[in-house]
Formats: sequence, structure tokens, C-alpha cells
Amino acid sequence: MIEAFAAVENTGPEAFVDAYVAIVLPDETIVCLGPDGFDVGIWPRVTNIFLPADVSMGPLQVFELTVPADAAPGSYLYAAGLSPAGRKSFISTCLKSFEIRVDE
Repeated sequence: MIEAFAAVENTGPEAFVDAYVAIVLPDETIVCLGPDGFDVGIWPRVTNIFLPADVSMGPLQVFELTVPADAAPGSYLYAAGLSPAGRKSFISTCLKSFEIRVDE
């Protein structure tokens, strides 16, 4: 079981942002969390979120995932980020690596 969390702190002015959640697989394929679950590609999980000025929240659970029995062993990277709404220029990111190992 994998649980991913993220926190948000905005010390600047209010803004509208898009939120991205992704996992980079051992072969460097990027899968993003969309409305129907994870799929290959890069797109926001949620768009046009109002982020008030001087706000701090979290950590909040972003997802909970049961690791499939056939998941490739190796190094993975969980990534979450915010970009100005409608643009893919990240203003905030959270990166965390994790390993999936084969039990012997």
C-alpha cells in the first residue's frame, strides 16, 4: 500500500492554480493521476483551484494505492506540483522517491 501526502503553503498573493500528481516508473514513464485513475501522460489532476493569499494547509492525503502484484521492481518517484492555471510552468513541486522490491 502506498499513501501519498502533500502540503501547500502560499506566502504570496492569491492565485488560480492547476494541481498535478504523478508517478515516474523505473523505465522513466510518467503516469499522472486523472479523473479515472493513473494513466500515461502529463495533465492536471484538478484545474483552476483558487489558492488564497497567506494560506497553509496539509499535509493532505493525495492518493492511496494498492501496489499491483505485477508491479515492476525498482526505483519510483512520486511527484506533485502546482502551476499557474492553464500553464505547465511549475511554481511548486514535491518529490519523493520509493522502492518496490520483489519478496524472495
